[in-house]
Amino acid sequence: MKKKVGAAIISLLLLFSMTVSFACFADSTAESASETEKKKSGDFTPFDYHIKYTANGKSVIYEFPDIMLYLPIEWEDALTVKETGESTAFYQTASYEKFLEEKTEGGGFLFSLCASKDESFRELPAYKELGYSDNAGLWFYLSLPSDYPASLEEEIRAEYDAMSGQIDEIAESAKISESMHFYTDGIEWTDAGKS
Repeated sequence: MKKKVGAAIISLLLLFSMTVSFACFADSTAESASETEKKKSGDFTPFDYHIKYTANGKSVIYEFPDIMLYLPIEWEDALTVKETGESTAFYQTASYEKFLEEKTEGGGFLFSLCASKDESFRELPAYKELGYSDNAGLWFYLSLPSDYPASLEEEIRAEYDAMSGQIDEIAESAKISESMHFYTDGIEWTDAGKS
């Protein structure tokens, strides 16, 4: 009798395990199919992204459909990223949260990755041009703060200043794709501004 109960319990556990495994694979397949459908329908924006890391561990890569931004690895735990559908904004987390405590938005703003069909962005008060993507038919640029959006607390301010001081390096390391393979390995990437 004990053997039959033990065997029944093991059978139930195996059945449960297989059901859970099937559900995980089904969700994964459904998600892939959903992403494929989004891609086919054109619902992806230039600002959907994936996060990767360089092999040497020195950079976090924000990989967008037509451009990659390399951010210093030190930023990983100090960064808040907000997508709007029209851009992706990057904030220093400590200032961002301090401003929210005071019910103010925009604190810690470092830059936004933006795109434009024409060159009208050159009229902005503060920007860094990244280059033109023939594939997307868009100019990519970083919109920069025109004021000083850091918390006045010394430690937070020092971190913001250090991060802000690395934006030129981020802009110079940006890569624009030449082919439209959404988030796949093997994309041909060029130096930003040279495509």
